[in-house]
Amino acid sequence: MLPQSEIIERNRLLLQALRGGIELRFGGTILQSGLCHYTQDDAGIDTFEHRHPHYELSLLLAGRMHYSGEKPDGESVTLDHPGLDWILIAPGLPHRRRTLADGSLLLGFALKIKNDSAALQRSLRKRLLEIDGGTVQKLTEQLELLFRSQCQFRAERLRLLLSEILLEFFAGNFSAQLHEEQQAGCSLDPLELVDHYIEENLTRRITADDIARTVGISRRHLYRLFTEKHGLPLKEYIIRQRLCRAAAALTHTGKPVKEIAAMTGFHNLSYFTRQFRRIFIQPPATYRRHGG
Repeated sequence: MLPQSEIIERNRLLLQALRGGIELRFGGTILQSGLCHYTQDDAGIDTFEHRHPHYELSLLLAGRMHYSGEKPDGESVTLDHPGLDWILIAPGLPHRRRTLADGSLLLGFALKIKNDSAALQRSLRKRLLEIDGGTVQKLTEQLELLFRSQCQFRAERLRLLLSEILLEFFAGNFSAQLHEEQQAGCSLDPLELVDHYIEENLTRRITADDIARTVGISRRHLYRLFTEKHGLPLKEYIIRQRLCRAAAALTHTGKPVKEIAAMTGFHNLSYFTRQFRRIFIQPPATYRRHGG
């Protein structure tokens, strides 16, 4: 058993390491932990029934503990060491923990899961989940070595190690659900694709049909979504983007006005000058002389 002074010191280090919190992102799912605790109990300790507003994730490091709460089969859970078992308890779930062996050790996280996917929600139903913790055994051994060391930047190293433990837990046990969320997070909004297409093709002729075909939506849907986002019709937005690029070229290069007009998609100098004056109140040459 560890002396009480050592338990206090380890919790002080954990508090220092998690100052500002840990955040992991999997697509649209955000996992956050701002509190981690190290608990040592003797046999007979009973928390009685209680609940938390957050997920409680605990890893048994030594000893034996018994959890009771709602499970799919209606049974309770007993965690034994060795074995490194996790227990994950959903927010608001009444549960109770009893310690069955002296010197039982728990590493616990208070955890928030934001914007969790439907797949992850199904996996984290309001029940006790007992999960094998064998994948983090080497990391917990490193954790013990770090607690015992007097190395520089110990709190910073501890923060990184705790992040890795959480990452290993979720990646090892919910990889399918998180992969689904990452895939969803990688898919761009159609309007992001539209903006990107316009930005990359300002020197060329751009038509609504080309954009709609590239993005995979109808032209009518494109017009509606675009106006809702930018507050401008598509054609006017493209003209203004071209004029902004032309204004930057007039200010920062010595290229002739006609060349700048052509390189920003205006192949008629008179039309370019007219549009430029409409937005910037002065013709291109005057704009250049005044430095913008």
